[in-house]
Amino acid sequence: MLHSDDELLHVRGVKKNSVLNELKFFHTSTNRTADIMHLLPEGILPLVSGNILHEFITIRKVMSLTDLNRKIRWVFACLKVDKGNTPPELNSLKPPGKGLSPKLTANEMLCLFRYLPVILGPFIPTGDKFWALFVQLQMLVDIAYAPKLTDVILDYFEELYEDHMLLYKELYPEIAVKPKQHFLVHFKTIVKENGPTRNLSCLKYELRNGFFKRLSHVVCNFKNISKTLTTRNQYTTLAHSIIGDILRDEFIFSGQQKTCVLQSIESSEIVAQKLNIPLTTTVDIVKHVDYYGVTYSVGNIVVISKENFELKFGEVQSIIREKKQCVILVQKFETVGFNSHCTYLRFLAPVDLLELHSDGFPVVCDDDFLCLSIVTGPLTFTVTILEGRERYNDHRGLPDLGNELDPEPSTNGMPKPAEFDMAAKSIVAHFPIAKDASSTADNIIHSSWYDVNTNVGRLSNYVRDRRSNNKNKGAIVRSYNKRQTENFEDEFDITLQDQERFIRENQVTTENKEKMMQCHFGTLESRRKWILEKKPTVTDILTRFPRFTSLKGAVDCDLKFVEGWRTEEFTERWKKIEKSLAVELLKKHGESLEPFAELTMDLVDSYENSLLGLDTANDRTLIIFSSLPILFPPRPSRASKGFTLPNLKNISQILVRRFPVGTNLSEALQRCETDGMIQPGLIVIGNRRYIKADLIPIKINTPSAAESIAILFAVYHIFNLIFPDNLNLVYIFLQNMMEYGREKEALPNKKKRKHVNLWLSTIFH
Repeated sequence: MLHSDDELLHVRGVKKNSVLNELKFFHTSTNRTADIMHLLPEGILPLVSGNILHEFITIRKVMSLTDLNRKIRWVFACLKVDKGNTPPELNSLKPPGKGLSPKLTANEMLCLFRYLPVILGPFIPTGDKFWALFVQLQMLVDIAYAPKLTDVILDYFEELYEDHMLLYKELYPEIAVKPKQHFLVHFKTIVKENGPTRNLSCLKYELRNGFFKRLSHVVCNFKNISKTLTTRNQYTTLAHSIIGDILRDEFIFSGQQKTCVLQSIESSEIVAQKLNIPLTTTVDIVKHVDYYGVTYSVGNIVVISKENFELKFGEVQSIIREKKQCVILVQKFETVGFNSHCTYLRFLAPVDLLELHSDGFPVVCDDDFLCLSIVTGPLTFTVTILEGRERYNDHRGLPDLGNELDPEPSTNGMPKPAEFDMAAKSIVAHFPIAKDASSTADNIIHSSWYDVNTNVGRLSNYVRDRRSNNKNKGAIVRSYNKRQTENFEDEFDITLQDQERFIRENQVTTENKEKMMQCHFGTLESRRKWILEKKPTVTDILTRFPRFTSLKGAVDCDLKFVEGWRTEEFTERWKKIEKSLAVELLKKHGESLEPFAELTMDLVDSYENSLLGLDTANDRTLIIFSSLPILFPPRPSRASKGFTLPNLKNISQILVRRFPVGTNLSEALQRCETDGMIQPGLIVIGNRRYIKADLIPIKINTPSAAESIAILFAVYHIFNLIFPDNLNLVYIFLQNMMEYGREKEALPNKKKRKHVNLWLSTIFH
């Protein structure tokens, strides 16, 4: 009928049987592949970007189109990596659904899409739905172009894309969904059958079109241009194969080149020791080096390692070439956090690096510096991480200071009190953490190092023991010698001590909240690593970290109004749905709940017993919260046939721990640590509530259990943490219930499975 009636012909759809269907293992109707280039850079990205720019530039007028083009030119002028893909100036913005003008190439669209949050994000208010739609698409594109994908990431992509399309239809109900938007619904299946979609892109093949276009204007063939282009392409490929220029050189140096003596270069000792060459060797300083197609330039920010699922970044300081060896000096940065609104990372000033792990390079560790080495053929490629050699750890600085105070131990006499006093002041000035605990901001006290009135202190004891040639030195000398014999202490530098001191001596306020998070994040790794390696007792931990014994009360952390998480709205919504949740628990899994007596309504009501001294509503809230995972579909069991439900006792143990009234806080912390409670977690002692963050109890000034759970979610939101198994769905479910007001719908057909968070939110709306 389609062939007989021309009016029924259309662009999309199946027209006739394809010759490709004659292949044994391929059929056009069941093909499960997709070209990510045509789906995203030439499909969805121009569509959504045009809609967003029309909303903020044309309707809201956060800036003019001229200012937007000016900012785009300025950003790409500062770039070094994507400068070759600078997009052209945008014309007048089209209405939603019409894309961008002029039409951008795939690379230009990707670059503009990648940097648009940095250009436009600071002018958009937080929590805007249109901007949330754009940020969701940013996350989807990152996953789609990832080189490796796991089942968890694919599940997350499926869920995120569902939320993205629901929000898209809410904001643009009049715009029909494009076929390319529908194709991403099958992204999970495509990846499982074909691998990451970045390997299915036609981009590299499309780049070859330029060669054929130029050739078509030269050959002037008007009879059989296809044959001519094919023949010329084969001739060109053969010529390059014979010449050998299609093989990439291992190293290609470009840019300005400067020859100098190694000794005149910063950190020359590190380079000389690594390359095993004298300091008088002549080396070349270059601006750019191409290593198998990857170009490294001075000033580039590069990924140098991955630690605990977090990327570590550094800046290329210089590129040094010596005959057949190339060294790239990189200064490591400390990552402060991720700005989800503008999708960029924030860095602190360069810091020293004592340990490094990398997926791409084998790691070689030395005492004073670390290097990543690749040896391929006669040429060695090395990335050396610089260490601030002008800085000393306190246990290294004390012997040097002792040598200055007493250069000749065999001579008689002691340094003068003025010399001791000057040295003590220098120590406190150079190491602020070394000041006495009684010091204030206006009055710095250093009497523990040397007291002018009593002529005693650590410095005088050190010099006296050193001059007496006694093997049993003073207390301060013994402590420093003990530190030097322990490997983990080499990683405990002044910066970490200063951060722990700040956490111990300060309360969390609105002004120092960001710094408090940075200090807690910076010290968490060293503490956990030390505990994992040494497996110490509680006494050892308190000796190692005395701040836990001197902590005055609990840190009061106000997280009620944290950006991106509305605690009060969550609390009010929770109170409305709490009763429905309890009823639904028993209705949906009544038989499965029999072994868990704490989930029966009778036991919930028994908390009204005044002997327990517990609040009925609060305890019901905590029990329902710990029991939420049972609402979700059971998972297949590998050990036995059928399905298994989550162990609710274990879930409540690792996230929410309840203790009777009168339980000591230290005892509760130790029991939680012994039982393997995750952190952050919620500790309930009567009507007192604490967030357990590492070994620090953060007191919550609220008697409401619902508000306590909301603050617990806020802590996970701030630190960008992932809930344990089963409870991650709880977090997503409750977040969706808080942020999206969906109308009541009929339950989905069991034969056609929908995602969990959609139908759960409709049940309990």
